[in-house]
Amino acid sequence: MEIKKIRFPLIIYFSSRLAIFSLASVFIGILPTRTHPSFLQAFSQWDGRWYLEIIQNGYWYKGPLVQSPVAFFPLYPLLGKILTYFGLSPALALFLIANLACLGFFVVFWLLIKEEFSEKVANLALLYYALSPLSFIFSSLYTESLFLLLCCSCFYFLKKKKILPAVLIAGLASATRPVGLVLILPILFALWQQKRKLWLWIGPGLLSASGLILFNLYLYLKVGKLAPYLEVVHRAWRRTWAMPWESFRFFWESILIIPREHPFFPIAVFDLMMVLLFTILMVYSLKKLKISYQLFIWPVYFLSISQPWEPTFFLPSGSISRYMFQLFPLVALLAQIGEKNRLIHYLIVFFFTSLFGVFSLAFFHGVWIE
Repeated sequence: MEIKKIRFPLIIYFSSRLAIFSLASVFIGILPTRTHPSFLQAFSQWDGRWYLEIIQNGYWYKGPLVQSPVAFFPLYPLLGKILTYFGLSPALALFLIANLACLGFFVVFWLLIKEEFSEKVANLALLYYALSPLSFIFSSLYTESLFLLLCCSCFYFLKKKKILPAVLIAGLASATRPVGLVLILPILFALWQQKRKLWLWIGPGLLSASGLILFNLYLYLKVGKLAPYLEVVHRAWRRTWAMPWESFRFFWESILIIPREHPFFPIAVFDLMMVLLFTILMVYSLKKLKISYQLFIWPVYFLSISQPWEPTFFLPSGSISRYMFQLFPLVALLAQIGEKNRLIHYLIVFFFTSLFGVFSLAFFHGVWIE
C-alpha cells in the first residue's frame, strides 16, 4: 500500500501522539514524583502495572477475594514478553506494542470506515478518536489500541469476504479482552450469508474463540480453576451485575453524591455523558448500521453497561467511557452525523479538546482516569 493513500491517518496518528508525548514530557519535567518519575512510568498507570506484573512474575491466583493478574488476558503481555528477549524493558516493550497497535488501528479503522461510509466520515471518525479525552489510553500500557486494531481488522477482512484471516484475528481478539469473543457472531453471520453448511461453522467458531479457550486451559493447568477471572473481577474488584437501567441510576446517584471538588466528579459527569451519547447512537444504529456491526455492538454494549462497580466500593461508572469507545462503528456513526451537521461536529471537537489535556495530565499524575 502506498503511503500517500493513507496519509491522513498517518498525519492524525503522529500529530496526536506528539501532543500526548509532549504533555507527558512537560509534566514529568515539571512535577516528577516517586510513583512516576520517568516518561514510561507516566504511561504505566493502573492496568498497566498488572500487565507489567504478568511479564515479570507470570500469572498467579490467591483466591477470588484477592486482586490478581488472572483478570487480565494474555495476548498483550505475551507480545511484551517476547520483545523483552530482544533486550527491551517490560515497560518499553508494552509501550511500543500499544503505540504500534494504535498506528495500525488508526490506519485499518480509517480504511474500513472509508469503504463503509465515505472518506469524509472516515476522516472525522478518526479525528474524534484522536481528540477524545481518553486518547492517551491508546499510547498507555492498556489493551485498547491492540483490541481495536484486531476488531477493525476482523471486520475489514469480513468485508473483503476473507473468512480465514478474520477468524484467526478474532481468536487473537478473544485472547486480548473477554468481549473479543463477541466477534464470533459477525463471523457466523458471514458464513450464513455465504450459505455454508452448518457443520462447516464449527471450525471457524472454535478458531474465533481459540484465544479464550487456550487461556482458560492454561489457567486451569496453572491454578487449577477454570475462568477464575470471573470470580476475581466480581469479588476482588467488586464488579456487580446490574440491569442497564440500574447502572444508569448508579451513575446518576454517584454524580449527586460526589463532592464537586473531588477529582472523580468530572470523570463521573463525563462517563454519564458518554453513556447517554452512545446509548442514543445505539438506538440510531438500528436503521443505519449493517447487521454484522449490530451483532458486535449490542452484546459489547450490554456487557459493558451491565457491570458497574459496587457503589459502596468505587465509582460505579469506572471504565465505562473506555468501554463505550470500543464500539468503533458508533464513532463512525457519530462522524456521519457530524459530517452532515457542522454545529454538532464543532461541539464534539470543542468538548473533546477541552478535556484532552486535562484528562491526560491527570492520568500522568496518577489520578484514576478510566
